Amino acid sequence: LVWAEKALPDKTIIAGGGICTASHMAKAMALGADLCSMARTILIMAHRKELDTWFEHLVHQFRLLMLATGSANLSELKGKVLAR
Repeated sequence: LVWAEKALPDKTIIAGGGICTASHMAKAMALGADLCSMARTILIMAHRKELDTWFEHLVHQFRLLMLATGSANLSELKGKVLAR
């Protein structure tokens, strides 16, 4: 992602493949992604009829990660060092 952002500064970078948690999203965005795709996880949760609950949890967890990193918005999250 870091390489893609440097090579294509005017393009939107979409992170995908294995992203299924708020932590994965935050890490991808910190590395330079503008968007994240989570198709597999969304399809699984929709099939289980748990999409609304899962999405609320995802947003809540992402907001906690933003708070923990001191990021008021996604632009501030870019470039932050996130550890497990």
